[in-house]
Amino acid sequence: MAATPQADLRSRYQQIVDWLNLSALEDWDIPSLQTELIRRLDSFGMSLYRMHIGIPMLHPLYTVGTYNWFPDRGVVVDNFSRGLFGTQAWLDSPIRPFYENGSEEGRISIAQGSHSDRFPILGSVDEFTATI
Repeated sequence: MAATPQADLRSRYQQIVDWLNLSALEDWDIPSLQTELIRRLDSFGMSLYRMHIGIPMLHPLYTVGTYNWFPDRGVVVDNFSRGLFGTQAWLDSPIRPFYENGSEEGRISIAQGSHSDRFPILGSVDEFTATI
């Protein structure tokens, strides 16, 4: 009896989960792990436009590390320093209004006419994403 498409999907999903669980015990650096995960997903027919991983850090100098994968650039690593509140980056950040009004979450539409371009980081997001 042939496997159903849903059973095949579950099997592939389980393969990824099993691989991630076993990989957690190995000595991977995050960019290599991310690249391998994307390769495995692609082999199952799940091609990605981008992938973002953000990891909070218990570190005296950095507050978060980000790992952004793009098909044409690979993984781009950024670490964000503590104490950004007085910087221009913070003043121009789309996160600042949510933080200042006490919100725990928020949504900003990135579309023509939505005024998302008032935040420099969102004004350039179109260049590296599948956002329309």
